[in-house]
Amino acid sequence: MKDRIRAVDDLLSPKVVVHIGASESGIYPSDIFRSLLASPVTLHAVNPRRREVFGQSCLASVDDLPKRGQGEGRADLAILTIPAAAVPAALADCIEAGIEQAVIISSGFAEAGAEGRALQTQIEALGDRIHILGPNCAGFANITAGITAARLYSPAAKGCISLISQSGALMMALHGAFAEKGAGLRAVVSVGNQAGFTLADFLHHFAADPGTEVVAAFIEGMSDGAEFVNAAKKCLAAGKPVIAVKSGRTELGKRLAATHTAALVGEGRVFEAVCRQYGIILVDDIEDLVAAASLAAATIHSPLGRIAWIAQSGGLGSLVGDLAKAAGIEPEPLPPELGAALNPVDLGGDCMRGMAIKDTLLRFLNHNQVDSVVVLFAKNPNRDIEVETSEGIIAARNASGKPVIVVWVGPSLPVSGGLQLNRSALLELSRAGIPLFSSPGPAVRALGRLKTWRGFRDEWIAAGLAKEAPVANAIEIAKDTVVRGNASRTLRFLGQLETLSCLEKAGIPFVHSVFVPADSNGNELLVLRTIASAEGLSFGTGTKSVALVLKLIAAGYSHKSDAGLVALNLGSVDALRTAALGMLSRIPQECPIEGFLLQPMVSGGREVFIGAEVDPQFGPIVAFGPGGILVELLKGVDFLRPPFSAREASFFIQRNPVWPILAGVRGTGPADLDAIARTLVALGDYMLKHAKTVKSIDLNPFLVFDAGSGGFALDARIEEAGE
Repeated sequence: MKDRIRAVDDLLSPKVVVHIGASESGIYPSDIFRSLLASPVTLHAVNPRRREVFGQSCLASVDDLPKRGQGEGRADLAILTIPAAAVPAALADCIEAGIEQAVIISSGFAEAGAEGRALQTQIEALGDRIHILGPNCAGFANITAGITAARLYSPAAKGCISLISQSGALMMALHGAFAEKGAGLRAVVSVGNQAGFTLADFLHHFAADPGTEVVAAFIEGMSDGAEFVNAAKKCLAAGKPVIAVKSGRTELGKRLAATHTAALVGEGRVFEAVCRQYGIILVDDIEDLVAAASLAAATIHSPLGRIAWIAQSGGLGSLVGDLAKAAGIEPEPLPPELGAALNPVDLGGDCMRGMAIKDTLLRFLNHNQVDSVVVLFAKNPNRDIEVETSEGIIAARNASGKPVIVVWVGPSLPVSGGLQLNRSALLELSRAGIPLFSSPGPAVRALGRLKTWRGFRDEWIAAGLAKEAPVANAIEIAKDTVVRGNASRTLRFLGQLETLSCLEKAGIPFVHSVFVPADSNGNELLVLRTIASAEGLSFGTGTKSVALVLKLIAAGYSHKSDAGLVALNLGSVDALRTAALGMLSRIPQECPIEGFLLQPMVSGGREVFIGAEVDPQFGPIVAFGPGGILVELLKGVDFLRPPFSAREASFFIQRNPVWPILAGVRGTGPADLDAIARTLVALGDYMLKHAKTVKSIDLNPFLVFDAGSGGFALDARIEEAGE
């Protein structure tokens, strides 16, 4: 049997389909069967309680299907709309009949409690003998081939957008929304509970599918984070925008934020970081999803570059100017020969209505410094003259070959004295595939996101990241590190000696340190041994003395600075003794003490934060951003999903808000970018190998010096994995 990714093509292009549970009653059993009747497939109905369904003979069981060599041949796809309890036996019958693909519309599985989870476990066990879409899904449609195995009522134009949805209801609703906009679809798929085919499988398929140029996705949860990342990178390399909405992004993790990294991660931030790393356009709601995907499809082969904004309403033009600036696409001045001093251009009157608008638009579209035009209307689209206006817009688009986008603020339904709805200007524009918006916000946001995506991809390609070969077996290693266990547990941090040993094995540089372990001889002797170690490290070493940093390592005090367990710039034995005794007085007598850590007081350098955390959906995630005590208060921390190269790490470091400081300000030279990149790579590789035993690592701060001078961590904390 083919692997799942290669089997997607067979799923979407069946030749012989058997519908188990076909009926003339029930929404899904009847509507899906009628959709299949209208599809170019050989269709069989199976229902022991009926002799025929919508005039077609009904078989009593799968055993009655034609055998190989008999007429139409073996069925290659089964659609199941039967009670959940009957599904495992029906799948077994399908396997016996040689059917390799099944779509389980039925609900009542993992989403429905313990009994349903047990049923889903049964069907998952059959996954090596039959490929499963669902259960609890709404089916699929191959729009290009005219095959519909779903309840879809709005006829959609054929096009280049492929839609993947974890929600069945939203798949159907989004199909209608795209159809209403006139945006052409390639395929729509509902993945449901993902007992077999996953969202990532379809993303892989659409990345390689020549007929798909834009992917839209509604995501609820990530069942296969490592493969999702791999597929997203393929889409980016292929130049296919992936526009996604994800529900639940603001939900915080359940585990206590005992490390900096854990406090910074959270499900939503990790998903957002993965989207940034691989160029996924993440939007906030359904309207923006449809807007961005429709616009991407309409402009995929055209430059967006310089946009001429032409407004019939001065107020609307002014509003768009503000919105565009907020979206990062502030309108550029237009060439003087166009006779427009401002952009947006305020052009009211006869030149903006009827067929006269064709010449108005072509004046801009035909100029070599205009790549696209956005037309802004605030009026009733349901009048005779405005239908002519839409025809003029369509003619201008067709004559120039450049994108024309329309924002039309006004009633969508006919008003008194207007035309019938089927002659609305809006419908004419939609049918012609003109990107159409009822308010400026979604249009401006979509344009801003697409221009940002194109710029990001151009830089990503120029940096050579599309050709980056993953480390051998890295994807399999990454997949093996995804953890789905209960995150609530008692946390344990490695001891100081263990921590230093792990960092050395990982190749992560750490400031020269002396650890003085506690023993059974008491705290007074511990202080004396610490002073002796300090004298050997810095005090009295000739003419060049070095001030010290002292840290007390004690159980339960992961944030030492907050607890007063760090003392800086200690230049004498007396200062060291006073600091050590003061720290010991700040913790309860019964608190286990691991010892004191001595380090030289380092001057210069710039502080950054480097950390790593094992995410339940994506496995290891490496964090980078501003360092020191403000790390959790700043929004500049970003995340990378390993494996990645030093070149990729450098690419993202230069996009972090801390980069201007690292690049050099007020006379300072650039910091050692390579040292940070090497450390990020080393930390990511270490986490991939040890994610089953290490939950998180913090290097805060990591001190980086001028270019060529390296850097090292001043403090480190490693949290063990496990219950």
